[in-house]
Amino acid sequence: MTQEKFGIGDIMRQAREPEPQVTSKPESQPAREPVNQEAVNLCVKVPKHWRKHWAIQAKIGDITMTQVMVDALIEKFGLPDDQ
Repeated sequence: MTQEKFGIGDIMRQAREPEPQVTSKPESQPAREPVNQEAVNLCVKVPKHWRKHWAIQAKIGDITMTQVMVDALIEKFGLPDDQ
C-alpha cells in the first residue's frame, strides 16, 4: 500500500478545482416551481419617526413589516413571469 504525501500546495490546488456539477434534468420529470428560494435583504432608508409609526401600525395589525413591503411591491410591480 502506497501513501501519498500531500503538501499545502497540493491541498490548495485541490480546493481551487471546481467540483463537477450535474445540470441536466431527466426528460421524464416535469419542470417544477422552485420550492425554496434564497431570501435576500431589501433595505429602504426612511425617516426614523415614519418607521416607528409603521412598526406600531404593523404590530397593531398583527402583520410584519416584511409582509407589508412585499405586498406593496407585488401590488405595484407584480411578480416575475416565472413565478
